[in-house]
Amino acid sequence: MDEVTKVYEDKALQRELEEIYSQYHNSIKIFIGQLEVLQNKFPVEILNEIRAVFSHIAKAYVCENGKVAWENVNKAKGHIKRAQLDAYKYMCYAFSKYYVEFRELYKNVDLSYVNNGDFINELSKTYASAIVKAENARMVEAKANDVIESYEKYEDAYNEYATVYKLIITNLPITEKLQQKEKLEKEEFDKKIAILKKGNEDLLKQFSNLQDENNKEKKKNTILTYVSIGLGILSVILGIVAFI
Repeated sequence: MDEVTKVYEDKALQRELEEIYSQYHNSIKIFIGQLEVLQNKFPVEILNEIRAVFSHIAKAYVCENGKVAWENVNKAKGHIKRAQLDAYKYMCYAFSKYYVEFRELYKNVDLSYVNNGDFINELSKTYASAIVKAENARMVEAKANDVIESYEKYEDAYNEYATVYKLIITNLPITEKLQQKEKLEKEEFDKKIAILKKGNEDLLKQFSNLQDENNKEKKKNTILTYVSIGLGILSVILGIVAFI
């Protein structure tokens, strides 16, 4: 029992555990909250890594051997690092998706009016940079013997995507006002077009009525002409008959 207490109270081991808890509390937990907001789900990969972290911590607490306790603490550190790595990956994807949805939502809005064009220029350049950094991170991860080697690369990519997200959120009130303005202008334009269409329809209807009246008048004139000819022929016939 004394040995268990000694392992449990090892100050160096406690510092390592404190660092693990701190990384979970100050970073991973926050990312999970953001992911749940942005994607409405809890990433399974991160959950599995967290489960492994606390499984090894539990073993470190209850084991009776200092060496075994440290082995479990080191394994827990590896899993917390992988959980952080997965969190970076998921956040990159979530922020990228948010950017794409933002551009689709405001595709009919001239974003060059936001901050005299600085917003859209900075947003486009930062997003392009984030894509490049994410690709570099994936290449490093593919070639690395240990996925932890790509940790810093994914962190860089995450920071760039986070800047993209922050740019959008910061300027969202202005873009929404522009969208509303565009919507009102479009509604006004549509109303004018509708009035013009209605006027055009009325003119076409009036023209059609005039054509109908003209056609009727033509038919009437044609009938009168035929009647006149008929009467003329009849007069000739009567004249011949009278002469005979």
